[in-house]
Amino acid sequence: MKTNLNKLLTAIMLCSVLLVALPGIGIAAAQEGETLDIYGNANEDDIIDMRDLTFTARIILRLEDPTDLADANYDGRISVADMTQIGLIILGRESKLTFVDYDGVVETVHMPLNRIVTTADYHAEACRIVGAKDRIVGVDEMVLDLPVFFPDLSELPSVGSFMGYDIETILELEPDAVILAKREWLMYSDPELEDKIEDAYPGIDVFVLMPRDPDTIRGEMMKFGYLFDGVESARNYVEWSDDIENEIMEYVSGIPEDEKTTVFMDEKWGRTTTQRTIGGNMSGTSMIECEPAGGINICADLPGNQVSVEVEWLLDQNPDVIIGSEYGLRGYETDDISSIKTYYEEIIGLPGFKEEMDAVKNGRVHIIDMSITRGCKNLVGTAYMAKWFYPDIPLDPIEIHQNYLDEFCGGLDYDVREHGIFVYPPLEES
Repeated sequence: MKTNLNKLLTAIMLCSVLLVALPGIGIAAAQEGETLDIYGNANEDDIIDMRDLTFTARIILRLEDPTDLADANYDGRISVADMTQIGLIILGRESKLTFVDYDGVVETVHMPLNRIVTTADYHAEACRIVGAKDRIVGVDEMVLDLPVFFPDLSELPSVGSFMGYDIETILELEPDAVILAKREWLMYSDPELEDKIEDAYPGIDVFVLMPRDPDTIRGEMMKFGYLFDGVESARNYVEWSDDIENEIMEYVSGIPEDEKTTVFMDEKWGRTTTQRTIGGNMSGTSMIECEPAGGINICADLPGNQVSVEVEWLLDQNPDVIIGSEYGLRGYETDDISSIKTYYEEIIGLPGFKEEMDAVKNGRVHIIDMSITRGCKNLVGTAYMAKWFYPDIPLDPIEIHQNYLDEFCGGLDYDVREHGIFVYPPLEES
């Protein structure tokens, strides 16, 4: 086995040397925002492949300027040893992998990572996409609360939630890796959690990944692919996302700015907020964004992270569309429409809305479950919004939603045409 591996590495190295020798060969660095932050990605594009070997060889020969990520083995210098490490990464045979995690911390992990503890539902979802579902040994409470969407993973031991993680359970599970969300969020549970895990069991790799935000999810998913032997699956997901996003952008780019749909994004957490009245408030910011779907958020320029606006101000602004978003609608876990319908009726029943608000009079008030607007499913939510903003766009959100489940959810048997509550009023299939 070792002899065969050496032969493969030798062949890869020879190919890279031959490419270097060809006149005019140059490997351009990627544009800003596209870089896969894994050491070994020498040419700073979105994948590690033969071009990185060639680029590293050219750096060694002083034909290219050095890049930080060319130091594949992270020893502070660029040498033939880095070419060997790149070859091992390409083959999926590396014993260590160094990358920049979501918080910007350089992490070196011991490969392979066969036992994983996830601390957020989007970690579990990302693992499932790259084929690493069976490596998960512990999950957070959110996964346990989603037995329909996570039929297998919801049976695993719980390690707590972002309000408090159970370090004893984590250690008892003997994981190779613990995936955290943002370190700043540990303030809600235990700011020293990472240090406590690593001090108690130095062999556990602890790092932050966030396959949650639309702006960074592609790079995060590719990291999942390299960390858990699912690069091809991660690439398939990224290409699927790009296809949908490009289709929306192509349509929206032809619409003059002053003709784009204006939107108010209402956000209602759970069912615990105070009933709104004429003197009450509606939230003016949202965890979900309407801009990727071609909408113009009328509250985008208001200061602060959590902005409240008077209902009277909303009547003056008179947006084309109002979208209410809530995480507690249960999405895949229910077929009961009553909760989402109540939220819809609450918005259209606000004082003056039926008489003066164009969005209400024109039937352009919509409710969306946040479960399809964040994480790996974020483009499903974007597709629904694009259809609401521009009904003529040649896009079928229901088909996109079903395609996501069929292609990326590990054999999940679920038909969104028959089950689940994701939007209201229901969208008719194209």
